Amino acid sequence: MKYFVSATCVGIAVTLGLTGTAHAQNEYFSRDKYTAVNDRRQPDFDPQAVRVGSFSVLPYAEAGVQYETNVFATEEDEEADTVITIGVGGVANSDWRRHGLTFFGNSSYNEYLDLADNSALSTTIGTRARLDVQRGFTISPNISYSDIAEDRGNFAGGQGLAEPVRSTRLQAGVNAAYATGRLRLSATASSGQADYDDVALLETTGELDQDFRDNTTTSAQVRATFAVNPNFAVFTQGSTSQTKYDETVLVDSIERSRDREDVSVGAGADFELAALIRGDVGVGYFENDVEDEFYNDSDGLSVDASLTWLPTEITNVIFDARRGVVDFGLVDAASAVQTSYGARIVHELRRNVVLGAGVTITEEEYDDVDRTDEQTTLSANATYKLNPNIHFRGFARAVSRDASGPDANLGRSFDNQIVGVSIRLFP
Repeated sequence: MKYFVSATCVGIAVTLGLTGTAHAQNEYFSRDKYTAVNDRRQPDFDPQAVRVGSFSVLPYAEAGVQYETNVFATEEDEEADTVITIGVGGVANSDWRRHGLTFFGNSSYNEYLDLADNSALSTTIGTRARLDVQRGFTISPNISYSDIAEDRGNFAGGQGLAEPVRSTRLQAGVNAAYATGRLRLSATASSGQADYDDVALLETTGELDQDFRDNTTTSAQVRATFAVNPNFAVFTQGSTSQTKYDETVLVDSIERSRDREDVSVGAGADFELAALIRGDVGVGYFENDVEDEFYNDSDGLSVDASLTWLPTEITNVIFDARRGVVDFGLVDAASAVQTSYGARIVHELRRNVVLGAGVTITEEEYDDVDRTDEQTTLSANATYKLNPNIHFRGFARAVSRDASGPDANLGRSFDNQIVGVSIRLFP
């Protein structure tokens, strides 16, 4: 914690010392000189919001079908199935001159035609507000609730489950942002609770206990950004979080606590260059401290980067990279260092036809067991906008995961392919 506070304060002090008067805020922080494909408005094909009082409402309904080759994400005895998906959702934004209020929500149901126990409903609802305290200073509280089914292929998922693990999450937070001239300051604080349901096992009448994953996490982050010129800004940032679990776990018949504290500090730049590249790149240091000495602590290089290259007006290439510590909910391993990087290409074939393809490679090195997981995900999609009210989408995804090391038996290796089509309707 002391590193987080000292580094953040130094960064803000340096930034304040460099601050000068000058131009309007947007001159220094606008990153819209080039329009990305996914940001380009197409009035003839984009859905139009519905006016409801002082709110602009954009609802949708969706239906689709997909085929999955390995529903249970197993290395052997793969089982395939066809899945019917239906969903609804939407967002409502106020159009007030001062302040703002947004409501959002979505719900989708997956019906497995043969493996019916995997059928599940996932729902998320929430609201966020914006309070315009004064020119350049806003406070934005938010709250959300979700009830979701966990992905079968997640790194912590156990084998032999008759159905997906379900969890409910309640998250609340507030963000404060201040901007003047070349300087931007922001601070975020949040708290969230996660509650996992026990899950039935295949071929038995028992259940797999998931209560040990229930937790409360509180976190805070600050960031100070200084614009060197209208196209380039540097920043310093820091974050801290504390996770408290409702229950201890038994390891070799001894109770262990997985409570932990995570701290990270870093610096970087956000920019939009004449070379048709825009991005936000940050590097720094992370530290993970687990309360129980049975578990190993971890630290190292943190990375959070996203770059968009626009070689033409209709073709964009996006690069992403992340590195930090994560907790996958394992009894034997309190955390793992996750490294993820990938690239995506988006191409506007026609004004109403957008194609996409990408690859993501993710690696987890566990701190408490001798095991490394590697996963490669290949994806492709196409969107066809028939008119503002009807959009079609086709997609394909191939996932390949490999668990290696002396403790690889604690993980899973599998391949899974998914292909599908869907239609989204707007009023």
